[in-house]
Amino acid sequence: QNGDNADIYVPGLRVARNFSEAWRAETELAPEFGDKNGRTLEAFGAVSSVSYRFRDPMQNVARLTYEYLSGDQTGSKGTNEAFDPLWGRWPMWTDLLGFTYARETRAQEITNLHRVGPGWSFVPCKHAEIQANYFLLFADENTRGGQPGFSADGRCRGQFVSAFLKFFFTDHLTGQFQAEFFMPGNYYSSAMSDAATFFRYEMALKW
Repeated sequence: QNGDNADIYVPGLRVARNFSEAWRAETELAPEFGDKNGRTLEAFGAVSSVSYRFRDPMQNVARLTYEYLSGDQTGSKGTNEAFDPLWGRWPMWTDLLGFTYARETRAQEITNLHRVGPGWSFVPCKHAEIQANYFLLFADENTRGGQPGFSADGRCRGQFVSAFLKFFFTDHLTGQFQAEFFMPGNYYSSAMSDAATFFRYEMALKW
């Protein structure tokens, strides 16, 4: 009842290149076409990143990421332009925000998105790694403008910050502390303007 009835075709292309020992760039893109729930599907998705490795003792890496997932245009009743993540409905870069999409699509079905921002990672010691990201998020289309929880014409989804602290105690025991913060933008109405936080600590034993 809450699923999709669709035939979707997705050709994809991925290109990655090391310009030097320090600079690396990669991009992947995929148009979608077919039909979904009685509407013609014409969508597009892409993600690109540029990274720089400092090649220092702490293995510092700086990166810039941009992701685009097309949104469903208002007024195009016979055509659906929203990118379908297909089997990508799992937390790829956020645990927290996947659940906010339940009011637009369903949990973890992230689409209708522009995501851009820097990231940083380094290894402070032999048994630890730290990662941090900041993303500015926008909606490609204000598909649900004026509906409960959404503003009439806003496009800014908000600001997102995440941090990871990973521990490598032994070859068999690892740990991770994860923190995420989301500050909503004008894409949402005042009823959905509260900031959100997510924290997780986990230990993993492998053998």
